Amino acid sequence: MKQTIRISLYTTRQCSNCRKVKELLKKHNIRFMEMDVATNQRAFKEFQRLGSRGVPVLLIGKSRVDGFQPNKIEQILKQNNLI
Repeated sequence: MKQTIRISLYTTRQCSNCRKVKELLKKHNIRFMEMDVATNQRAFKEFQRLGSRGVPVLLIGKSRVDGFQPNKIEQILKQNNLI
């Protein structure tokens, strides 16, 4: 079990790019915590605190990716030795 970096994904159920990020993480067997900002008040407050304008927002350790940017996501995963 090599994953010790916290990975959080802020989503909404109707977001197609959120689904794409989830599919990408699952493809690489990456465990992550999904937080729906539309249904979870705590997740929404954290999302606001991040100053985010939209979902998805992916936090990989100290790195952040807004939107669906597969190349950037995979680059950060590689830098953290997760893939």
